[in-house]
Amino acid sequence: MFLTASLLTHNSEKWARKCLETLVSQESLGEFQIVCLDNASSDKTYINELEKDFSEVIFIKEDENLGFSKGHNKIIREYPATYHAVLNVDAIFESDFLYKLTKALEDNPNFGSATGKLFRWDFGCNPEKTEIIDSAGIAMTSSHKFYDRGQGREESEPISDEYDYYDICFGGTGAAVIYRRDAIEECGLFDEKMFMYKEDIDLAYKLMKNERFCIFVPDAIGWHARSTNISRKKRSKQERIYSAAHESLILKKHKKDCTLKTRLLTFARQIIKWTYLLIIEPQVFFGARKLLKELS
Repeated sequence: MFLTASLLTHNSEKWARKCLETLVSQESLGEFQIVCLDNASSDKTYINELEKDFSEVIFIKEDENLGFSKGHNKIIREYPATYHAVLNVDAIFESDFLYKLTKALEDNPNFGSATGKLFRWDFGCNPEKTEIIDSAGIAMTSSHKFYDRGQGREESEPISDEYDYYDICFGGTGAAVIYRRDAIEECGLFDEKMFMYKEDIDLAYKLMKNERFCIFVPDAIGWHARSTNISRKKRSKQERIYSAAHESLILKKHKKDCTLKTRLLTFARQIIKWTYLLIIEPQVFFGARKLLKELS
């Protein structure tokens, strides 16, 4: 198989149909398959309806929520292909999105992954497709701050043309990234201890250490609704706990590969972060510390 496109659902009736419509319409890919794993939606009626309407899609129904890492890893292991597209259900794509990413990897065999340019999908609005950049790949600062490049910029802003060119970036957002199978087999798949948040960053870090970087493909276009709101304050307490704990887990796993300067800058930023949580969000602080202890 040339490509497996991996999609997870969990109470995702709002987006799933539109997402699948754009996936089954992908062009010029040759032999590829779409696998949709449902992570124990409370009402599977919509999954049963999708299964009837999208006969070309393989559906897997789980009785428990496996989370992001276990869910995608299950698909990667059971439906092997040369390339694996890891996609979010709250995203839609132009018909050549997957083709352009796989073409970039075919033309650049040293790269381990590829990501495109995602804009914000204002679901239910008119128009739904905006020109506000959601992600042009993930970047990392010298103090280990991870962020989506270009996020919040209008495509029409003069400075945004820096995302109109092929580039090397730290990694691709888990909302829409393609991995070369041999590259992720070398470094390991998603860390299954991480239930949700920053799994894509951890895998990007492992690929980077193997010098299998991510290529940014500016003309591979999609739109991302971010079912988890961009604003931190609008995320649930549990989501913020996962995010804080997983970031620290990543730093702990990879710190031995960092320079002394990077370690010091990272330590300083972490002190500020945890102090903020202790004072402003104590429930998140103690919840994240407890989770981190369980994961370590």
